[in-house]
Amino acid sequence: MSHGIIVRNGIRHIVDEHGHDDGDVDDSEDYDGAPPPPATHPHIGLERTLKAAILVRLSQLGCFAWNNPTGVATPLGQKHAVRYGNPGAPDVLALVRGGRLLAVECKSARGRQRPEQRAWQARCEAMGAVYVLARSVSDVEIALRDILHLASR
Repeated sequence: MSHGIIVRNGIRHIVDEHGHDDGDVDDSEDYDGAPPPPATHPHIGLERTLKAAILVRLSQLGCFAWNNPTGVATPLGQKHAVRYGNPGAPDVLALVRGGRLLAVECKSARGRQRPEQRAWQARCEAMGAVYVLARSVSDVEIALRDILHLASR
């Protein structure tokens, strides 16, 4: 699947070959450590804020959690775009006590999974990982509580 970058309201968005934007933002130019620009599209801000809150909460609960970015970016000084990550991969990955993998896709209330995200969900679940389509931090807390409950049996 071909992806590209478009600019809306000064923010670079990653889109598929049909121009659909799922809320992923190309913030590859933030090399100076500065925070990304404020989101002007409601889905971007909500999903970015949700992902940050989920990462914090998972860490507070003793999980080894990390951001799992995917997208397309043009490195500084280069002419050609480079793909990073695996298209459709979940936004957050976490190892839970007992060795279980928790995969979290963050979506706003109206956000929808792309086909490659649904394929990732199916692969994760087939391998025994827990996949959460999270619209709130509590969605992840509920899944984590279920994982830990099963592990204690």
